[in-house]
Amino acid sequence: HDRRLSVLAGCPGTDVLACETLPSLMEMEALVRSLQKLPPDAPKAWLSFSCRDDRHLCDGTTLESVLALLTALDAETGTAGRRVVGVGVNCTPPEHLPGLMA
Repeated sequence: HDRRLSVLAGCPGTDVLACETLPSLMEMEALVRSLQKLPPDAPKAWLSFSCRDDRHLCDGTTLESVLALLTALDAETGTAGRRVVGVGVNCTPPEHLPGLMA
């Protein structure tokens, strides 16, 4: 992800990086680590996860566990270096959304 995010972050007019349809904890961690390597003035990002039910990502990890790790990873760089400004769900059956958003 390093190269792709670097190129996208450097494009004129880029104001946010949308990292969507993340199916796993491993993918989220890799993306956040890549985002942390960007310069401080690079655009912030939002992450959107793909879930298999009302509690789990497609890889079986609970959304609660993913969000806990995301919070810890994002805090590693301190307030000024935080890269993730939003979290969502996409490519998930609509009947699972109420449980995921609770």
